[in-house]
Order: sequence, then C-alpha cells, then structure tokens
Amino acid sequence: ISSRFFCGWDKSNKSLQEYLIDNFNRDKQLGYTTAGPQKADIRFKSNGLPFADVLSRGQLKLFVYALRLAQGLFLNSVNNKQCVFLIDDFSSELDSAKQRILAKHITNSDAQLFITVIEKNSCDTLFGPERTVFHVEHGKITLIFRRSGGGLYLVIAGDIDRIDGLHTFLPRFLTLRLQS
Repeated sequence: ISSRFFCGWDKSNKSLQEYLIDNFNRDKQLGYTTAGPQKADIRFKSNGLPFADVLSRGQLKLFVYALRLAQGLFLNSVNNKQCVFLIDDFSSELDSAKQRILAKHITNSDAQLFITVIEKNSCDTLFGPERTVFHVEHGKITLIFRRSGGGLYLVIAGDIDRIDGLHTFLPRFLTLRLQS
C-alpha cells in the first residue's frame, strides 16, 4: 500500500498565489476556485493500482470513514476539540453489519453528527435516542422530533430525486438555529 499527498495545485510549476492570479477570471466565471487547498487529496494505491480500482464502493466508503474518524480523534487528542461530521446517505453501499460497526464508532467519537438518510427506519436502531430528526422534502425543512443532550442530527430526505444534500441543508439549518 502506498499513499501520495496532492496539495491542490502543482507546486512544481507555480505558487498558489500565481495559480489564483492566473485563473482569477476563469474561476470567477465558473463560480468556484479551481486550485487551492480545497482540492487537496490523498491518493492511495495497492500494488500500484488506485484503491478505487481495487476496493468495492462499500470498502472504499469504510476506508474513508476510518481516515476521517482517525483525523477527528487526533484533533480531539491534540486540541481537545470535537469534530463535526457531515455524512450524506449513511446507509448506501454498506450492509447492515457494516452500518452497525460504523455507527458505533461514529457515536463513540463524541463528535457532532449531521447524517442524511433516505429512509428513517434505516438508522432508527443504529443510533441512540439522543438525536434530533428533520425531514426535508422539496426544499422544506420540518422538525420531526428533538431529544436533548445529543449531538446527532438525522436528516431524512423525502424525495430521492430532489435531494439537495447537506450542502444546501446546513446553511438553512444553521440559519434556523441562529434565529431560534
């Protein structure tokens, strides 16, 4: 197994500042920045082949979760700060046994969690009762129930063809939290 870090731009040719200046007009037209630390990646290989070509989608998902959990635990041990994990479509690609294992480790991390699911029943038994559940359908956010003390926010997407995902739910959720 080998790994290689990609910083988000080709450092051998230009500095990040040069990339940003050179691509400013293009990035402005696209509406996002095409180079920078947000494009950073760690690329893993097994026997010279990318993990994506060797592992199943479920195995790859578990591998990424393991890396993120380790990163969160490290942050907590070094700075005594808790992570916020955003997990979209928790149950996809994972059988029920893997879902239980993953749920246990995520819950034990003491991080604040935002998890989206298609079916509420798919996560009912995986996470404890300390959670807040929202239903999102056609862009409308409805509070289903709130249990105090937990940092788990379960988001149920009602229409799979209209899921905005966490990137549109969270700004609305945070606005609601700030106003209430």
